Order: sequence, then C-alpha cells, then structure tokens
Amino acid sequence: MIQKSIFIVIVAMLMYSCCDQSRDAKEVIRKDIIGFSNAYFNFKLEEAACFCTESSKKWISFYASNIHQTDIEVIRSQKNSAQIHIDDIIFNAEDSTGTAVVRVDNFISLDTLGKPGQIVEQSTFRINFILHNGTCLVRMEAPLRNEK
Repeated sequence: MIQKSIFIVIVAMLMYSCCDQSRDAKEVIRKDIIGFSNAYFNFKLEEAACFCTESSKKWISFYASNIHQTDIEVIRSQKNSAQIHIDDIIFNAEDSTGTAVVRVDNFISLDTLGKPGQIVEQSTFRINFILHNGTCLVRMEAPLRNEK
C-alpha cells in the first residue's frame, strides 16, 4: 500500500513538472514574440533583430533598406504605436519550433514600392520561431507579410 502511494505521488510530481515546463515554454514564447512584434511593427528594427535567428537578421536589414523618406514621414505622423495581440501559438515540442498567430492593430504597412506607407487598422501575421536555450527566436524566410 505504501509503495502504491509513493508511486502515485511520483507520477503526480512528474506530470506536474511536465505541465509546468510546457507552461514556462509558452510564457517565454509569448514574451519574446510580443517583444519582437512590438519592435518590428513600431520600426525599432535593431531591437527586433535581437529576437531573431542569425539567418533571419538579413530580412530585417532588407526591410530597413526599403524604408524611404516618405515612409519615415508617415511613421513620424502616426499618433499611436502598433498594438500586438497573440491569437494562437502552435508549438511542436519535439523539435522546439512553432508558429505564433499575431494580430497587429494600427500599424504602418510598407507593401507598395514607390508609394508611402499606409496605416492599417488591423491585420494578422504568422511568425515562425524556434525555442533555443530558453529563448524564443524568430525565424524569417522573408519580410513578414500579412495574411490575405
């Protein structure tokens, strides 16, 4: 009887620790994705690059190189900063990768070349990431594009 009780306690502790690690991973992901998104969509691109994998930083640089004076004027005229909301996190614990579905309100879109950026009321983005050494790093294969 005592052995059975000890076994139940050990199993319960293992289950709790696994759930706790999963919750901790989601909290890290949420915090880092919000940090990246706030920086990226508010044009603090050096800060956004700190949340990226090394191979993704070239896309931050590419995005920055396509910001023109007319875009800067729109950015400066924006009264409120972009607001970030995480709608969903899809996480594959086996390989520590996933996708965050992020809704962004009141941001400037620089989609059209040769025309100034435009303030967009709301759009959704899928941001890929990898969890590495307790940090969530954004993995970009191109500049972020809103879902159509």
